[in-house]
Amino acid sequence: SQAKPLLGLFADGNMPVRWEGPKASYHGNIDKAPVTCTPNPKRDASVPTLAQMTEKAIDLLSRNEKGFFLQVEGASIDKQDHAANPCGQIGETVDLDEAVQKALEFARKDGNTLVIVTADHAHASQIIPADSKAPGLTQALNTHDGAVMVMSYGNSEEESMEHTGTQLRIAAYGPH
Repeated sequence: SQAKPLLGLFADGNMPVRWEGPKASYHGNIDKAPVTCTPNPKRDASVPTLAQMTEKAIDLLSRNEKGFFLQVEGASIDKQDHAANPCGQIGETVDLDEAVQKALEFARKDGNTLVIVTADHAHASQIIPADSKAPGLTQALNTHDGAVMVMSYGNSEEESMEHTGTQLRIAAYGPH
C-alpha cells in the first residue's frame, strides 16, 4: 500500500562490500604478487544487494498511477576509492551495474520511464600498465579472465584519496 511512507534500513552503518582484498600500497603492483578479489563473508544472503533493493523499490513505487522518482546510489564505490581498496571499489561498481540493469529492465517494459546514470564527482583511480612505477598507491589484481589489471591511486599516499575535477558522463535511457 502507498498509504504510508516506507523506509528500508539494512545496517547500522555501511553495508558490507561485495568483494574483499588488500588495499593498494606504494608500488604494490611491483613489490607484491597480483591478488584475486574474494567474496566478503559478511555479505551473506541476509544482506540485500543494491539490485534487489532497486527491484523492490521499483515494484512498490510503480504502483503509483502518478509516477515516481527513485534515486539509487552506489555510495560505497566512492568510499572504497577514498580508501584505495580496489576489490571493494570494483565489487561495488558491479553492484551498481546490476542495479542499473534492473532499472533498465523496468524502463524497457514500461516504455514511459527515464533512467539517468551519473556521478557526483570523479576520483583519480585508474587502470595502468602492469609494470608501471606509478606515484602513489597501486595494487595488481587477477581478473576473471586470467589477466592482470593494475589499479593506481595516484593523488595521495595518505589515508584518503581525493576527488578530481574530471567532467562526468551523464547517460540516459527512456522517452524524450
